[in-house]
Amino acid sequence: MPHVGSVVRAVVAGFIGTSTIAQTVHVVDDQPGPGVGFTDVQAAVDAAASGDVLLIHPGSYGTVVIDGKALTLQGVGALQASFPAFFPVLPFAAPAPPASFQIRNVPPGQRTIVQGLSLGAVDVGPSGSAPDGSRVDFVDVAVSGRLRINAAQVEVHRAAGLNVHVLNGKATFSSCTFSAPSSTQAWTAADGIAMAVGSSTPGVGANAVVRLYDTALQGGHGYILATLPGGADALRTYAGASASVYGASSIAGGLSIPIQGFVLPPGYAVNAAATGAVTVHGGTLSSGLPSPTFGPVTVAPAAFPSLAAIGPTGAGGTCTLSVSAPGTPGAPFLVGLAFDASPVELSAPFAGALILAGPSAVLWSGALDGFGQASIVFSATSWPPSLLHVPARLQAITFDAPIGLFRFGQPTLAMIAP
Repeated sequence: MPHVGSVVRAVVAGFIGTSTIAQTVHVVDDQPGPGVGFTDVQAAVDAAASGDVLLIHPGSYGTVVIDGKALTLQGVGALQASFPAFFPVLPFAAPAPPASFQIRNVPPGQRTIVQGLSLGAVDVGPSGSAPDGSRVDFVDVAVSGRLRINAAQVEVHRAAGLNVHVLNGKATFSSCTFSAPSSTQAWTAADGIAMAVGSSTPGVGANAVVRLYDTALQGGHGYILATLPGGADALRTYAGASASVYGASSIAGGLSIPIQGFVLPPGYAVNAAATGAVTVHGGTLSSGLPSPTFGPVTVAPAAFPSLAAIGPTGAGGTCTLSVSAPGTPGAPFLVGLAFDASPVELSAPFAGALILAGPSAVLWSGALDGFGQASIVFSATSWPPSLLHVPARLQAITFDAPIGLFRFGQPTLAMIAP
């Protein structure tokens, strides 16, 4: 029986029944040995065709450029494979080094998936201001440099890193942590912002859209007369760009560290001063300023449902999926799955973003208990080999009867791993 690392992988096993995806699995290890096809990731990428899977064993590897292919790169083992790191040392060093992990020109209708790897600086999409149509998923990754997104659609699940710049496209972050560097570690003042959405350049990034679910952002702490004149903002949107915050997210502005008695203001938790739009549906905002927000920021707390795994796979291959929406006891719910979904913004009587817009199916339905909780126990004992590494999306939906509102919860990437 394959190992089930999370309930999400198990769910797909029970409900994907007709996949015919053809794929070749390439084994990569920096130490040669039986079954090892490549000792260099870039060589494996060059040899792979769209749809192929690269199983990457723990080790140290060089820079990687994936151009024009849809691949799955999956780390193997408890220790992550690592790629060149990005550790700026001098506050005025410029320009920053190029990204050590680059993905661009993913074929239309396909995705590249990166799971269980430790990355340096990452670029998704071209280096210029115009985006490409790439669709990329990151799952269980560590990013030691800036994650720059300039592509149609990117989903990031359970990632940790320094900072993110979503220049164009739609990006979804769930259960992530980004803590921006302090002034002594940043290349420029912009590096102190944990997440920037859009661009300060007129006409660039006006369509950038970000959604944060259960994600923590910490703005960089700054010194006077250094690269960060005072604390940096945690989340900043620029003209035309927008961001929505859901669940148990935590967003905190950076602090200003005094030198010889001089102290400049700390950063905002959310700064939408450049006519960007931010809506906060849940979580906490904190800053050393009287108000943690600036600009067109709407705070509208709501109980959006979330999905989580409870415990490991049980006897006979049983798993438990928990649905939680505190504040809506007794609410009816359903959990759905889609194989190729794109987030769609919703309006009343719906709230949140629908990710099950593609071919989809309702897996379970029921009612939450008096505490706004529900548990689903199911069996996942066998998987056809053709279903391994097939991505899908899960989403919980609840109905808040007193106000007649459907709430669409945090999307979760689902994928079977052997």
